[in-house]
Amino acid sequence: MNFKKFLSSYRKELDGLFKSRGFIDANYFNGVESLIPKGLEVLGLPDTPEFQMNCHGYTFNTKGWFEQFKINELIKNGLLVRVQNPTKGDIILYIDDGGKMLVIKHSGIYETKGMVRSKWSNGPIFRHKIFEAPFSYGDKIAFYRRGSTH
Repeated sequence: MNFKKFLSSYRKELDGLFKSRGFIDANYFNGVESLIPKGLEVLGLPDTPEFQMNCHGYTFNTKGWFEQFKINELIKNGLLVRVQNPTKGDIILYIDDGGKMLVIKHSGIYETKGMVRSKWSNGPIFRHKIFEAPFSYGDKIAFYRRGSTH
């Protein structure tokens, strides 16, 4: 599947959002909300100092921090199965191929027509095009579907 690519300069600007206090703290979000590009739809506020959740916690609905090694375990145990043609609700992983283990930089939930819902670090939850994501997440993606537990 081909998905729209964005200029690396634009994606590097998205990386810059992470450096803003308002981007990672809901108490200051109203001061930076106007800096978010129009193509990104904010679905949820950044974390507060009292509650922290990363992208994997959002993707796998753990309501907290979820480490990438646990995703590799899900893949190894067949609970996540790689698919070529994603459907709504599948998992998208932004990856580097690390040999025996995937180096997972980011995760999200595939919607349809090249759109994803994902939480950027402990910042906001966005609806965005697949590659309208921070440059640091990379350009290599893989889709996974929840496998059988039997």
